[in-house]
Amino acid sequence: CEICKSSQQPEKILICYICNEGYHMNCMEQQIKEKPLGKWFCNECDDFGFEEGRFFSISSFEQLANNFKRKWFQMRDLTSISNTQIETEFWRVVNSAVDCVQVHYGSDIDVQNHRSGFPRKQHSNLSPIINNEEKKWWNSPITQGGVGCAAHWNPNLLPYSKGSVISQLKEEISGINQPMLYIGMLFSTFCWHNEDNYLYSINYLHFGENKTWYSIPSCASDKFEQVMKKEVPDLFTSHPDLLHQLV
Repeated sequence: CEICKSSQQPEKILICYICNEGYHMNCMEQQIKEKPLGKWFCNECDDFGFEEGRFFSISSFEQLANNFKRKWFQMRDLTSISNTQIETEFWRVVNSAVDCVQVHYGSDIDVQNHRSGFPRKQHSNLSPIINNEEKKWWNSPITQGGVGCAAHWNPNLLPYSKGSVISQLKEEISGINQPMLYIGMLFSTFCWHNEDNYLYSINYLHFGENKTWYSIPSCASDKFEQVMKKEVPDLFTSHPDLLHQLV
């Protein structure tokens, strides 16, 4: 046992599935009365999900992502790595439960402070245009003053389209009438989840690698939750509200 340093009562020692270290059930800070079914994780390895990372500029993050991808696949030419190869390798890592992979992912980035990649138009419910470059964008022939083809893909405007109920909101709410920005790399993953208020999700990929989505129809949501509870019962025991956490 890593806590009492004793090997007595081996039948009461739990072995962590990840670090392979043992702990007596009665030595744990939160004592465990019965051996859990399935895989068990110690407190150190049970710290799953998102953690605070380093600060990057877009260019420095791109350099990190490209270097990681080259090293992982041992290929200099990134264009020669197919989406099928990436997807196959991703699921191999997920299913192996042996490889420990940690990557960086800029998620839920506040567009008010960091921008969204799209200009913001003056609106009674929106912050004003910030600089002259954005004014040029709105007055260009492409956008036709904000109602042209390019403007239709601007997630800053979509909530305020004609007939939108969301346009009646009097304040900005991230993920509802204000977009969020995400910057990922190889194996960057966001968890399975329902969108806020069960709304639809709209994404615009500015540049970079392809993005893969996995969707589950609402009619199968109960079955999906049952599968997750069967696969990771210990996580649901230690985190009863697991399905309500974006981790």
